[in-house]
Amino acid sequence: MRNLGGVDTEIYNNTAYVLASNVSSDGYFVYNGQAVDTNTPATNTTVKNNLFVRQSNSSQETGDLIFEHATTTGSVFSNNAFYGNFSDPVAEDSNPFTADPVLTSPGSGTVDEVNFTFNADGYQLQNTSPYLDAGLIIANNGGLDFWANTLPVSEPSIGSHYLEVILPIELI
Repeated sequence: MRNLGGVDTEIYNNTAYVLASNVSSDGYFVYNGQAVDTNTPATNTTVKNNLFVRQSNSSQETGDLIFEHATTTGSVFSNNAFYGNFSDPVAEDSNPFTADPVLTSPGSGTVDEVNFTFNADGYQLQNTSPYLDAGLIIANNGGLDFWANTLPVSEPSIGSHYLEVILPIELI
């Protein structure tokens, strides 16, 4: 996720997944830098409720997960989840999570670059995920998740999928 010179940018409720076949170990999940043409730094970037996953047998990352250019100001990282093959916790995040997100079928996503279609259903949260209803409320969030599920007025899930959990009614 790149923010090059943006002002008041919000990056929220995404799911980023790194496959084992990815041999790069120094990639950033978030790159908060300067605009290439004007060298204008990113300012007031908010990164919340995102789910970052690296398969356990992928190359272990060796650098920061988040790049902040020296002239970037006002960044806030909070309530993001980091799971898998990471070498160190994310110091930039004020409230990071590290539990297994319990995805439906992680690593199963497909992209058809010829027909411009994709299938990301394997990155949906299961009803036992600790990230259900664990997100921070984001104002003006568009009202729908990636799969067009209606987002709640209360706490959303962390990641790109919202799953409404309906508890069974106990008859007495």
